[in-house]
Amino acid sequence: MTNDENSAAMPASAGPKAVNAGPARKAIARGAAKPLASVKPRRASAIGVPAAGALTPAASSAGPPLSVTPELLERISRAEYHAPHAVLGAHLEDEGEATVRVLRPLAHAVTVLTGAGRTVMEHEYGGVWVAVVPVAHTGHVPDYRIETTYLDGAPRILDDPYRHPPTLGELELHLIATGKHANPGEVLGSRVRHYHSELGDSDGTSFALWEPRAQAIRVIGSFNHWDGTHHAMRALGRTGVWELFIPGVGVGAVYKYQIHETDGTWRETLDPMAPAVTDSPATGSVVE
Repeated sequence: MTNDENSAAMPASAGPKAVNAGPARKAIARGAAKPLASVKPRRASAIGVPAAGALTPAASSAGPPLSVTPELLERISRAEYHAPHAVLGAHLEDEGEATVRVLRPLAHAVTVLTGAGRTVMEHEYGGVWVAVVPVAHTGHVPDYRIETTYLDGAPRILDDPYRHPPTLGELELHLIATGKHANPGEVLGSRVRHYHSELGDSDGTSFALWEPRAQAIRVIGSFNHWDGTHHAMRALGRTGVWELFIPGVGVGAVYKYQIHETDGTWRETLDPMAPAVTDSPATGSVVE
């Protein structure tokens, strides 16, 4: 079963441990706290991509993007979909191309940066932007970064959380789902990780929470101004585990989870597996 076949069902895909770059995927129908960490934009040259002025536009003969229904895009725009990776991120097409979608509600312009060049994205729906990029190696999603320009005019280049595969493997998920994992704290909670890819290294933190009755979960924290719109987690199979890797988040970041209940309400909760929390009144879990 492919990653997206799993993630399109409720819940999303259980997959291999994270690797260097995003997986090839088919799109669905169409005490005191430590210093706060933040998602830091990086210059293009710092991630192995030429600076914006030096990177040429990618070939413009791309076909149309893989289609997604307006109803699903609406759920993605509200960060209420249990399988955001099935829509966001890069998804292979049949013609040697890949459709890339990102959620940037307040962006003025968004561009995909790949080894082939720059591809300007188009606003599709409710803050969702889309582009079709060339695939250099058949069957493999190209490594990419996202350049976002807001009204202040300063472009910001970041890695995309939705290009990364799950950070828990099938055995770990099975043991958690059946209550047989000897130490679930080893795989749940937050973990600082480091990855290598064609366009440069990526550092960040993976978040994993067991919440089997949730309809959707977002990560909120000091790194996203406590707005989880950009950081909806995916459900991994029918295990009750939700997961997301967020590039740029490091040690000392303070966070919580927003959980979408079956009655439609949202509640905030600390991470039960976090080794540390901040002092009241502004309580939060801390990445260590």
